[in-house]
Amino acid sequence: MPRKLAATSESQLQKFHTEYRGMMELDSHADTCTLGANVRAIAYTEMVCSVLPYHPGYQAQSDVPVVQAVTTYTDQETGESYILVINQALYMGDTLPASLISPFQLQSHGIIVDDCPKHLSPNPSHTSHLIYIPKVDLRIPLQLQGVVSCFPTHFPSNYELNHYPWIELTSDNEWDPNDKRFQEWEERLDHILDVLDEEFFPHQIDCTICELWAIQSSFSFLQFICNKLASAVKVSATKSSPQRHSESLRDEISQIFGVGLDTATRTLNATTQLAIRNSIHPIHKRFRTEVAQLRYPRLGGLHRKFHTDTFFASQPSLSRCTMGQMYINDIDFTKFYPMKLKSEAPDTLISFMQDIGIPSDLHSDDAKELSEGCMGELLCKFWIRGSQSEPYSPWQVRAELCIREVKKAV
Repeated sequence: MPRKLAATSESQLQKFHTEYRGMMELDSHADTCTLGANVRAIAYTEMVCSVLPYHPGYQAQSDVPVVQAVTTYTDQETGESYILVINQALYMGDTLPASLISPFQLQSHGIIVDDCPKHLSPNPSHTSHLIYIPKVDLRIPLQLQGVVSCFPTHFPSNYELNHYPWIELTSDNEWDPNDKRFQEWEERLDHILDVLDEEFFPHQIDCTICELWAIQSSFSFLQFICNKLASAVKVSATKSSPQRHSESLRDEISQIFGVGLDTATRTLNATTQLAIRNSIHPIHKRFRTEVAQLRYPRLGGLHRKFHTDTFFASQPSLSRCTMGQMYINDIDFTKFYPMKLKSEAPDTLISFMQDIGIPSDLHSDDAKELSEGCMGELLCKFWIRGSQSEPYSPWQVRAELCIREVKKAV
């Protein structure tokens, strides 16, 4: 959907940053997040909506823009600050002192919202009454103002936008709170629960899997049914072993491939769960081995996602290089490779994988040499998820900020 970037003067930003500190209030009656003075709109869509009040006797407010907006949240325990991104939201500006958050819109994006206060919870704990973001393992504790659950944020400054990590609370896909699929998914899940409570028959399982497949694009119910099926299996006795694979599996591998037990053991130890290929029918020939994934270590945890951008210098280096490729992750681990041509960017990725490892994600701007051609083939071959920033949004690429600091030092 086309978007128009929002422009705000420095004086306005300073005024907003010092004055507009407000609450993000959970409102289950709000079908769409409605944002106020403590939120900064950074992009406007071409859509506008009419906002209806709680009583039909009041007049509706028309032409309310649908925006992408951000606000700054600071964790009171760790002191860390984050930029919370709210997509597909209604923007009321400074006419609304607090922002209203739709729990359903957050939950549809995979965010866990527990709006039950601790003193009313059947099992209260430190993980009660909060918003949990699984992708980044962030918990936002909720406060009570009267009967309203909320948490404090403030209008973000340019410095905060450029230096704090961004976390999405809602999806950037077009949001329709009146989508009839929500009701259909709820009814299908009711039927699935009825089937799971009964004795399993083959046709029921097939029907249940089909229904799960129909709604799996929005809800992760496959894990749920797998747990239910596993709990229905009766095991008479169990035996734990420190070995990764059982001896029976090793013997089976040895017989199938006609190799010794040592070779079968090394084969099992070298087998990973990335890019597994399956065969429905009996296998009559061997799969061709792809060793690219085993050639270099695969980065995980905080090192899994890297940002990259091209650095340009006005003066050549001693090796006659006038540019270079910068790699940096979210914990500021940085690697730099000098280049003479922009087309050498794929070579730097190969060097990076040889020196450091294979990143799981690689984020860059929309430069073609960083997403297409040889670079695109490398991303596909090594199972690296590539992503690009929006046009004219340098703050979305962490490597841009790193290059800026390097130029200051030089």
